[in-house]
Amino acid sequence: EDYTNALKDYDKAIDLAPENPLYYNNRGDYYADQEKDDLALEDYATAFKISTDDYATSRALNNRALIYEKQGKLELCVQEYTKAIEVYPDKPLYYSNRAITYRNLLQYKKAIADFTSAIELDKDNPTRYSWRGDCYVLMEDYTNALKDYDKAIDLDSDEPMWYTYRSSVYKYMKEKEKQLDDINTALDLDKEYSYGYTLRGDFYLKEKDYDSAITDYLQA
Repeated sequence: EDYTNALKDYDKAIDLAPENPLYYNNRGDYYADQEKDDLALEDYATAFKISTDDYATSRALNNRALIYEKQGKLELCVQEYTKAIEVYPDKPLYYSNRAITYRNLLQYKKAIADFTSAIELDKDNPTRYSWRGDCYVLMEDYTNALKDYDKAIDLDSDEPMWYTYRSSVYKYMKEKEKQLDDINTALDLDKEYSYGYTLRGDFYLKEKDYDSAITDYLQA
């Protein structure tokens, strides 16, 4: 019922102000949330067509890209994100979104460049450092990956994920003590962090500490 009322409100807003791209963008978001991609794309296209505001235009492009990404049309998705950035280059989200698409296309250098642009616009977001660190790991550049995970931890030391991500780098670098320390820190922060127990179980299994491995796997 709430969704039905929401749609009625969006329709009414458009009836009252059909020249306002915000309302088409909002209704498009509603349709996208309801998996009605064709209707969402129609509304985003209308918002793009009638918009005289850079942000509203870029938002329509970004939202279209999100749908194309969901549909697996990654090259088209990159094109839409690129247009959004050209229209509104000060929005870090657009760079991050395009970076994620590049990462999915296995174009890690381009992904890193976009994450870097997003970070330059928003230096206090730990997630973007973590995402860039992931790309460095995929490129086997563990030194820069560590720097990014360290920064994510500096910005948000209470998030267990950052420690488990950094532990994976220590694993590749064969620094077992640091690897285990990070997993333990993650579990100290969240006693119900199942991924942490799985990682520690894997660690103990490799060390042939089977009792500890079984205990952790059962906890996971």
